[in-house]
Amino acid sequence: MKLVLQEAKLMRLLVDAMSAVALEVVIEIGENGFRAQARDQGSTWAVDVFIHKDEFSKWDSNETMTFMIDLKDFSDFVKTARANDELAIEYNEKDTLDLTLDSTEITKNLSLRLRDVGDFKFMKITERPFFATIELNSVLFGEAIKAAELGDEHVSMTLSKAKLYFEAQATSRKAEATINFEGNDSVSVIEFQDGEFTGRDGETHPIPDHHTSTYGLKYLKHISKLGKSDSSFKISMSHQNPLRVIIYPKGEETSYVAFAVAPRVRDNE
Repeated sequence: MKLVLQEAKLMRLLVDAMSAVALEVVIEIGENGFRAQARDQGSTWAVDVFIHKDEFSKWDSNETMTFMIDLKDFSDFVKTARANDELAIEYNEKDTLDLTLDSTEITKNLSLRLRDVGDFKFMKITERPFFATIELNSVLFGEAIKAAELGDEHVSMTLSKAKLYFEAQATSRKAEATINFEGNDSVSVIEFQDGEFTGRDGETHPIPDHHTSTYGLKYLKHISKLGKSDSSFKISMSHQNPLRVIIYPKGEETSYVAFAVAPRVRDNE
């Protein structure tokens, strides 16, 4: 198995997204492309990255292969990539994953010892259904998180058809930020379901007209830092459910970064 990605900086961006989440990353070389997933031990948050095989200048793989490697080692190496570097990824039968960054001026190599994947199963982050989804300018999201940061280490997010509201409240202070949708070209509502749904209790319930959950500030801060002035975040929520944020680094679905952040559950909930 050998893959060559001409835009090594694309892998660098995706690895940056994973670096704060876990110590290890599981990589799958599949039928459609390169996939990697990392999640913390408590599954409080996870990140899934994907690069379609068409993005690779060389794709020499005829079977699905799965590897686990040290995420920091992988990240540290990829971060040395320069603007014109290409990245080669090759499986070595000595149970290593060999990485090469190559340009006309310099070639760099790193061999990473493979770890036992065990019973790891990929979370289907992008396939999970949600009641509400919007697309939002990433800089606007970042400004809201900076405002919420003045309040508390946990941020309540409420998504309705009209706005996305952030609130972080501590004993002596409360910080708020509201992103209004009307007349705002930086936001588009992709989906907002109404009607009914079947709950975990087996009963039928009305879909609420707004969705509220509380998330750890540090996770939202990390996600917000990945945004650029011309990029957008695809944000999905359901009441008291995980938050999903999908980023398309190239503005198209040939590659993506998808985060899932579990909500904070209080004792009285």
